Amino acid sequence: GAMFDVSEWQWMNKEYLKALPLLELQTLARPFMNESLLQNLNAEHCNKLFALLTEGAHLLTDFGPLAAKILLAPAGRPESFPASAEHMALILSKAIELLEISGQDLDHDALGALLQILNTSIDLGKGPGKSKGAVLQTLRLALMGESHGPALADLIAILGHQETLSRLKTLKQII
Repeated sequence: GAMFDVSEWQWMNKEYLKALPLLELQTLARPFMNESLLQNLNAEHCNKLFALLTEGAHLLTDFGPLAAKILLAPAGRPESFPASAEHMALILSKAIELLEISGQDLDHDALGALLQILNTSIDLGKGPGKSKGAVLQTLRLALMGESHGPALADLIAILGHQETLSRLKTLKQII
C-alpha cells in the first residue's frame, strides 16, 4: 500500500506557499501571526518580510514564530558568541559607525555593499571565532538573537535603519 511521507508533504506545501501571489499569501498567513508585530511595517517592508518568511515556512502556522524571531528584539545576553567579546565590540562599533554615516534606510544593493565593506575591513586575525563569518554572525546575533538566519541585507531592510542601530547598540552594551 501507499505510505504517507510527511517530509514530502512539507516540501510540497512549502513549494505551494512560495508559488502563491504575495498578497494571497499574506491574507492566508496573517491569522497565524501576532498582528501587533506587523502594525509598524509599511507595505514595502511587510512585502519584504513575507517574501523572507516564505523561504523558511513549511506551513502557514510557521509564519508567526518566524516573524517574531525577526521582528522582536532579542532579549538579554546571548548564550554563545561567534567571537570574543572584544572582537564583537569591534564589529558592532564599526557597523554602528557605518550605519550612522549612511544616516538613512538603504536599498538592498547598498546594504549588501555596506556589509561587504564591513566584512572586509575588520581583521580579527586567525583562529577560532576570528573568521570573516564571525562578523556577519555577530551582526545577526545583535539583530535577531541567533548567529544564523536570513541574509543580513534582507533583515536590515525589514527592520529599518533606526531599529537596526538600536539593536546593534543594545548588544554592544550587553557584551
